[in-house]
Amino acid sequence: INAEYMGVAFPSTTSAVRFAVSLQEEMLMQDWPTELLEEDNCKVEYLDGMVLWRGLRVRVGMQVGYPSVTYNSKNNSVDYFGPSVNEASRVEGKALGGQTLVTEEVLKELESDQVLKVDSRFYGRYLLKGVARAMNLYTVSLDMLKGRRFCEVVAMPCERCGTDLA
Repeated sequence: INAEYMGVAFPSTTSAVRFAVSLQEEMLMQDWPTELLEEDNCKVEYLDGMVLWRGLRVRVGMQVGYPSVTYNSKNNSVDYFGPSVNEASRVEGKALGGQTLVTEEVLKELESDQVLKVDSRFYGRYLLKGVARAMNLYTVSLDMLKGRRFCEVVAMPCERCGTDLA
């Protein structure tokens, strides 16, 4: 675990999304120190009487795929790598604090789920470092946090060449 980044693998897209959106909600419920809640990016904010923001904000990015896995016997851990891991990392890099950002592939896999119903909004189309194709990204949340708004992008410059993407 890195203080700035943590990668997690799940057996299904549904379980990954359920974890991520629940994590965002659980962050609101933590017993944060008063001094922290006085910071600009940690203050309590309400929408229609419901807590929408409170405390630390984590960024979550997701992609589906089958990564390669290696086992490290020295520290009894596994390492995941490959295109889907790189893409998930790049998606996370585009997310803002308190946001769960997923690819279109993740959203398509959720369409067949009859239990987990998430609110999704288009966030933007990006060319990400190390990814050959532009990717549509979406913000997802459960009912409790669907009032959170992030600046959706109409056009975003490509990280490699500076061309605006529509």
